[in-house]
Amino acid sequence: MQWYHYLWIVLGVALLLLFATGYFFFVFACKRRSPLTGEEAIRMSGVNYQKYLEDFKEGHEWLMHHPHDLWQMKSHDGLKLVAHYYDHPGAKKTVIMVHGYRSSGLTDFASIAPVYFELGCNLLIIDQRACGQSQGQYITFGVKERLDLVDWIHLYNERTKSKHRIYLDGVSMGATTVLLASGIVEAENIRGVIADCGFTSPYEIFKAVGKNYFGLPAFPLIPIVGIYTRLFAKFSLKEASTIEALQSKSYPYVFVHGKSDKFVPSWMSEKNYQVAQGKKQIFLVDGAGHGESYLYKKEEMDIALAKFIK
Repeated sequence: MQWYHYLWIVLGVALLLLFATGYFFFVFACKRRSPLTGEEAIRMSGVNYQKYLEDFKEGHEWLMHHPHDLWQMKSHDGLKLVAHYYDHPGAKKTVIMVHGYRSSGLTDFASIAPVYFELGCNLLIIDQRACGQSQGQYITFGVKERLDLVDWIHLYNERTKSKHRIYLDGVSMGATTVLLASGIVEAENIRGVIADCGFTSPYEIFKAVGKNYFGLPAFPLIPIVGIYTRLFAKFSLKEASTIEALQSKSYPYVFVHGKSDKFVPSWMSEKNYQVAQGKKQIFLVDGAGHGESYLYKKEEMDIALAKFIK
């Protein structure tokens, strides 16, 4: 066997390993799995949420036992999607809440949902596709979720026959979802968007996680992962960007991000803030990790969000 035959074998094996690695990361990131365990959440975010456990439990008990309705709808691609609706008597405003990666609405908003209700808001807490009680095999990092959110907004307006002021609140991947949806939704009663530790695009978050957690370069791995996202999950990593969405519409925005976030770099919220049109605020919280800002500075954030909603 000639030397170049060995070379072709080595190149073939390397290419096979590269595509196998790409497939592993695609499945790891996008395929539906059980909700994040406490250990996984700590490893991913750098935050030990145990210290907030009592606050979570109290809020979750309120969400579970306060009277509410289970809403369902079909997505544009045929999935059954689920949300929990809490009707506040006499409310003239509604907060639609969108949870983060591999979580659920009743988990991520256990602390803040009762606060919004006390402020006189209806609550629509959704489970994103492939999470919680909603159907779906693949998480698409805001690409298809933004279309789902637009449908939820339209469904809310149709069901309630109201012109209630709507505020969109998202955390982590949910923050990206609300920002992306705000760039395409046509609803006159949206009055503001709250985005806590969102990323700028699927491509950018894959790039950041690959580098920070696995020490892997963006090229050629992420383009290979992108082949699998298009082939199996039917979305492109570069299909949607919050930067483009924020330049196409103008709403009041509140951006929140912990400066010690190890999962989604805080520069992504800073970049979103810089390009956002219209009135905007940003809260960069020293010492807070991923998704921790509200809990870390709860009293201050309650005051800020109450002012924004009012």
